[in-house]
Amino acid sequence: SLQLLNTAVRMKPCTLSHMLRAEAMVTRAFNSGKLSDIESALADIAVANSMSWSQNNMQLLGYNCFTHYHAAFLYARAGDTNRSLLHLAQADDYGRRLEQFRRNPVAATWRIIQLEMAGRFEGPNSAFSYMQELVEHEKLNHPLVALRYGNALLRRGEVEKSVSTYESVAGDDWIDSQRLMALFEHPTRHTEFQTELTRFMNRYAGGIIELHNPWFLMYAGRKAEARQMAREFLAKMKANRDRFSRLRPRYWTIAEFLAGNITEKDFIDSTEGVLGDQCDAHALAGFARLADGDRDGAMDHFRQAVSTGVYVWTFYSLAESALAQVKRNPVWPPQF
Repeated sequence: SLQLLNTAVRMKPCTLSHMLRAEAMVTRAFNSGKLSDIESALADIAVANSMSWSQNNMQLLGYNCFTHYHAAFLYARAGDTNRSLLHLAQADDYGRRLEQFRRNPVAATWRIIQLEMAGRFEGPNSAFSYMQELVEHEKLNHPLVALRYGNALLRRGEVEKSVSTYESVAGDDWIDSQRLMALFEHPTRHTEFQTELTRFMNRYAGGIIELHNPWFLMYAGRKAEARQMAREFLAKMKANRDRFSRLRPRYWTIAEFLAGNITEKDFIDSTEGVLGDQCDAHALAGFARLADGDRDGAMDHFRQAVSTGVYVWTFYSLAESALAQVKRNPVWPPQF
């Protein structure tokens, strides 16, 4: 994609082309961990700013916020505290300016993630208070906001409100999987959980999303079913290589791990330092440990998934929720 974006910038240097290339470079930097990549992104967003006729454009503000909060994260990981704090302050400035577009779910999500990346989860002027205001006072019911707010409620142990939040928006694979996690912990909706799990597995059968089913069965303590389902799906992938040929090799590795064909160590080592892949691998290893009854091992993997800091990664949210739930429950999984 970068080759195409480079061509676009050469053909017509403009605010949009530089913003999009900045986004691509941020994504690459977040996976590679290379400061040279994030510095390229910062250079592009600076050019985009200089070329824009308005400095109050929502997309431009959002891309600035996105670029600076990732820069802050990467400089912090590299030990450059001063530069990290500088970019955190810049991200916060752009985040505050995004609040004027609070009825726009994309702008709201940029602000929420920026606050979370700054470590402002609870209390006044936090991600939680901002989401609470959006959802409860302004009635902004949108999957992007519901995903973050429902997850925050689940972490706090407010299970009923978490389920209600997920149910207030149209379902998709991630909303439905997060709702299942909340239902699983709900003290009085066990029968509904079983029904919804069956519906989830049938609804998303046949595509790559089917890989959700084994890890969720592991999370629910049903390891034998999870392994068998993963093996069946892996066999389907191998029998239909043309259909699954466009998948990243990473998905094949995940399927092999869930099927029990590779060790946890080999699975973790296969991430090769890519932060997003590390997050996925540790989250999935945590679910497998839960299925084995190893609570401490599971929590350690969930902590490592969260420590990657890939806030925009779905398995980050899943690991975050799972860690909070396992901490709250002295016996896992809950006995129905």
